Amino acid sequence: MDFDIKDIDGIVKEVGTSQLSVIPILQAIQERFNYLPEEALRRVCEISEVTPGQIVGVASFYSQFRFTPAGQHMIKVCVGTACHVKGAEQVYDAMKRELDLGKDEDTTESGKYTIERVNCLGCCTLAPVVQIDETTYGHVTTTQVASILTDFESQKGDPGKKKYKYADSKEVKGEIRIGLGSCCVASGKGLVRIKIYDQSGKLLSVVAPPKLFKEEGKAPDICVDEEGIIYALDFDRELVRIFEPKGNG
Repeated sequence: MDFDIKDIDGIVKEVGTSQLSVIPILQAIQERFNYLPEEALRRVCEISEVTPGQIVGVASFYSQFRFTPAGQHMIKVCVGTACHVKGAEQVYDAMKRELDLGKDEDTTESGKYTIERVNCLGCCTLAPVVQIDETTYGHVTTTQVASILTDFESQKGDPGKKKYKYADSKEVKGEIRIGLGSCCVASGKGLVRIKIYDQSGKLLSVVAPPKLFKEEGKAPDICVDEEGIIYALDFDRELVRIFEPKGNG
């Protein structure tokens, strides 16, 4: 294990030494090592007010913490409501079979992969979802677990870069989320505005459904107001036009 006591000292110094800091300290340690090394926990008790009893109590209560080493790559299978109803548990079982893991095992013998259930990955429209490190695969079926592992293994470069893909390895270019809660509906008389950004975060365009002009009685096919918002009569077609790949790339 690549363990340096200075790492723990730095974490405690940054987070705090009081007993109230026990959870963020443990979270920071696990973020660094993928589990809670015993040596690290002993050091925390030496340089802070946190006691061994507190650590054991908190770390054993919250399922996010683990005392055994995790694999080089983390596989997270979402079992939240949207994924659950679309067969997430079957995907989880299929992934364990593919990794040749026993009932009570979560890490491959080689130490390459660790698999775990998580409650939400924040992309319910892609359910069921499997995330391997920073790559998220959507609409995964039990017959596709082997192919997404192969796709993950084939990736080169871009360490730490988040990616969203379908189970067939095609990259998700974007996701449109429209809030339909009472506050959203009550505001703007049902007008939906979709902001479109490129991968760098630059705002490319804002598209909205047709805007009715009282003086005209109807909206033109497409118009742009003073704020640069595109109002399109054929809402879906305008979105496709903007997202459609340009050129041969």
